Parts: sequence; C-alpha cells; structure tokens
Amino acid sequence: MKMYKAIFPFILLAGLISVVFSSCNSTTDAAALHAQEDTKWNQYVKENNITIPTDTLSGDNYYYIEQQAGTGDSIRAYDNVVVAYTARLIDGTIFYATGLYEPGTITMAANASSVVPNNLITIMERKMKYKSKARIIIPSDLAFGTSGVSSSSYFFAAVPGYATVIYDIEVLRIYRGGDPLE
Repeated sequence: MKMYKAIFPFILLAGLISVVFSSCNSTTDAAALHAQEDTKWNQYVKENNITIPTDTLSGDNYYYIEQQAGTGDSIRAYDNVVVAYTARLIDGTIFYATGLYEPGTITMAANASSVVPNNLITIMERKMKYKSKARIIIPSDLAFGTSGVSSSSYFFAAVPGYATVIYDIEVLRIYRGGDPLE
C-alpha cells in the first residue's frame, strides 16, 4: 500500500501530461486540416477561373455562381422547396444527389434537414428563386464543420471534417403555406 501511495502522484502527473500533449496534438491536427482545406479551396478557385465576388455568412466566404436566373418571389423561411441537386466534395466525390425524377424537398427552416447544412438554406433564401440554377461552394466552417458527417442512409459517402462542399442545385418548385408559387 505504501508503494501505491508513493507512485500515485507520478501516475497522476503522467496522465495529466498525456492529456495536455494529446490536446496539443489535436489542436495541431486541426490547424493542419484547416490549412489543407484552404489550399484545396484556393486551388479549386484558381483552376476553375472563379473570379466573381464572394459573399459572406458569419464572416466566412462562399461562392454563389448563378447558372440560370430564377423568376418570381425569392425563397423565404419555412417555404417547402423542391430541388434537384448534387452535393460533392472539392475532389469531385459525390456524397449526395437527387435527380430530376426523384427531387428532394427542403424545408427552409433552421435544423429542418439532416441532409443539408443550415447555411445552405440561408444562402438559398438570400439568392434563389423559382427555376434558379446555381453552383454554391461552401467552406467547412459554413457546411459540416470540423467533424463532418459519416456515411449513412442519407449520404453515399462520408463528408470528412474540414471539407469544402459544392452544391449544383436547381429550384424546381416552391410551396408557401401549402400553395405552389410560380
């Protein structure tokens, strides 16, 4: 018992040192992952000649590249919006897609969807209308964050933490209060 009492402070100190070093490593890993995302983001923007001005949410930039202007009212909070979209990682890996024959419906309310990040909903409300088509490039801070999303019944592939995501999206129909808008 005496030996245990004599060794216990050293074991406690070793455990504390281990926790401190592991938290330093995770902070270093996080910084490295974020730096890798920035490199991929900048390379993608350069390779695709994206020179349009960026918009911001919470101080973070995203790109909204309009491919077809919409008509009528803009999307509003709590609208039900029928969309066709493909969601991919910056390396081209598709992690989710709908089709024109099987469109998805997004309820335009925070935390209403487990498939799209809340900030995509915010961007759509700011920018899109009925029949809009766009490519939206969102950094991880505005998409799925540092933890990402595991592959599930919703996702074809996992979205890693610190992943920029790209949505090619088309608004097919907007319902407001149960009535379709055109």
